[in-house]
Amino acid sequence: MSRIKLIRPAALLLCILLAITAIKPVFAADSGFRPDDEDLYFSALNEEIKEDVKTIEVARGDFVVMSSCKAEIEYDRVSYVFNNLAEGSVKYVKMLVSSGDWVHRGDRLVQVSTTVETADLEALRTEIEVEEQNLEEFMSVNRELMDKYTRIIATSSNANERRMAELLYERLTASFEDEYDSRTKSIEQKISDLDRLENSDGTLYITAESEGEVREINRYRNGDTLRSWAYICTICDTRSFRVRVSGGVSGLYYNMPVTVTQAQSKGAASLEGRVTTCKSSVLAPNLIGSTDYIEILGDMETFEYGSDVTVSYRSTDMKDVLVVNKSAVYHDSNGDYVYVYTNGNSIKRYVQTGGNNATVVWIVNGLVEGDLVVIK
Repeated sequence: MSRIKLIRPAALLLCILLAITAIKPVFAADSGFRPDDEDLYFSALNEEIKEDVKTIEVARGDFVVMSSCKAEIEYDRVSYVFNNLAEGSVKYVKMLVSSGDWVHRGDRLVQVSTTVETADLEALRTEIEVEEQNLEEFMSVNRELMDKYTRIIATSSNANERRMAELLYERLTASFEDEYDSRTKSIEQKISDLDRLENSDGTLYITAESEGEVREINRYRNGDTLRSWAYICTICDTRSFRVRVSGGVSGLYYNMPVTVTQAQSKGAASLEGRVTTCKSSVLAPNLIGSTDYIEILGDMETFEYGSDVTVSYRSTDMKDVLVVNKSAVYHDSNGDYVYVYTNGNSIKRYVQTGGNNATVVWIVNGLVEGDLVVIK
């Protein structure tokens, strides 16, 4: 009787333990706990079926990171066309060229009509007379000085005095010629304007002062009054230009090869180039500035005026370093890690990385060439 009493408590305890073991999974399922997919995947690697494990060998190679920045096209020769008919009331009639047209110096760009008052013509005549008188006085004063220096050079017995007179004569001659040319051109331009206005029937034309492609036309309606020096259009010599990176970029350096790309309606256009000046240059002082410039190496007509471009360059370029596929590297609160596949098992190992690009990760420490790492 006492023996049965001892067995019954042990049997009861066993039944309770079995019941708890049977019920525990149900509680776990109801708790909402879900193991992480990554943990499930890598725990499955240690099961008996090994043939589905994907691995890749750690190898040496080049690690490149491409960076980019925005830039603008800057033409070497650009001229801006304005209404230079200051006299009278200038009315816009029509534009004679379209954006993209190639023009030569003297070609007609805009037709205008003008009414010139008699007072305006007299004012222009007065300006011409005053400038002609000033030119005569300028020539007279300079001739007297030249004659003075010439006499000193010819007659003075003092060598230093003769040498000083020679230097002053040369300096005066050089400045005289430049000033004379400038004043003469101003007078000739005013005389030409006066002749044109006096003989005009009211129809005048604004012409191109340089050769190039017409761009950025400012639109007016027929009959609009054009104020003095109103903007008309821009003329760019598109045969020669460069790419301007405003403010400079620290990743660019002198003579660095780059790729310049422009998005166009017909598709992207791309050309090679090189940096010709650099904000951060450590070379000659004349290369240091607030802007980077890039010379285009190729057919520059590929690019369209007025559209920004993208400059792409290698910001990191490491040779003969350890690299692995990007899909093999994971990260947690302790850092970057991989799963090294050894003897049929996957072992978690933390590594030191130097960076990554779109496809590979540069491994600085933690792996050696030939290691097999698991990838998904």
